[in-house]
Amino acid sequence: MKISFDEVILRDYQLSDVEDEVRWTNTDTAWFYSDTPWMTLEPVDPDELRADMLDVMSGLSENAIRWRFEIEVAGQHIGMVSSYYLDENFEPTPWESIDQCKNAEENRSIRGLGIEICEMSFWGRGISGKALTAFMEYYRSLGEHRFFLETWSGNARMLGCAGKLGFSEVKRQKGTYVVDDKAYDGLVLEKRIIVTGDITMHYSIRKVTLGDESTLAFIQTESWKAAFAQIIPAELLEKYTNIERATAMYKQLLLEKKGNGYILSVEGKPHCIAWWDTSREKNMPGYAEIICIHSLKDNWRQGYGSKMVDKLLSDIASAGYAKVMLWVFEANERARKFYEAKGFHATDIVQPAFESSEICYELIFPKNDR
Repeated sequence: MKISFDEVILRDYQLSDVEDEVRWTNTDTAWFYSDTPWMTLEPVDPDELRADMLDVMSGLSENAIRWRFEIEVAGQHIGMVSSYYLDENFEPTPWESIDQCKNAEENRSIRGLGIEICEMSFWGRGISGKALTAFMEYYRSLGEHRFFLETWSGNARMLGCAGKLGFSEVKRQKGTYVVDDKAYDGLVLEKRIIVTGDITMHYSIRKVTLGDESTLAFIQTESWKAAFAQIIPAELLEKYTNIERATAMYKQLLLEKKGNGYILSVEGKPHCIAWWDTSREKNMPGYAEIICIHSLKDNWRQGYGSKMVDKLLSDIASAGYAKVMLWVFEANERARKFYEAKGFHATDIVQPAFESSEICYELIFPKNDR
């Protein structure tokens, strides 16, 4: 199999690649120690590697989904891209449980990606970005739309490449690696792709952190102005869309680490926010509550709100909740239809809010989803 993207070619392994891999493992190892300087690369026996790769090549069926391609530029073999499987908690999916003829989603997993440019003369030429783009397009053609990269906070080249490709940080483990007596964080970065008509949009969802308060406040206040202008009286709407007031509220929530907040970005630009926590309603014990979902009007009806709700419901179920509730304005027909399409149903509980009224919606997870 061969895939071309600009000057980059991704192709299956050839027996002639063995000599390059032996050299990259035994002598020309700068690529490895740049990527993982805390590890030691064990030398490889050329005959053993040749035998192993012959075995791999002979067992590769035409319809098998590839987990590795070699990278070739201008006729030269310069490195490889590879993939593996992770679950929602970023833990490896056992390799023996993977059906190689099914995509990551069908294997109940998410695709993790790796890349090595082993020839240093090709560094700094944008090849990693092109190779990863071609790699993701291959998997996207197979129905995959979500990808992870794992790296560390000292890997400036990888972080720069990932940022240009639209990956966003979704997990950080403090002080995971030590290099030259300095601690670095382990990072998981995520990229999601959504197709709307003929347009492919790249999006990511991450947990909020201190420093996001201005972004959260901006999206909330702009969303309220667009969505509630016909529902909330003008004086009240002006009061509750005060940007300083909203920024202070979110900063306090972040400082107190209260609840679970998320930001969804489209093409690297924040678009949608959401927050959930244990229900605040005393008569609804055991429920989680989706406190808010707000998005900028520019990308309404493009499917991003649905993706955010899917993320919230997944995390809520993983946290052990069997029931979810939320409040929505009775007059907000667009939002009510949206939640009903996601499986929520209206209860008979209504409360006054902002000189209007809100109705309580709930969702009970099926037992096999808990």
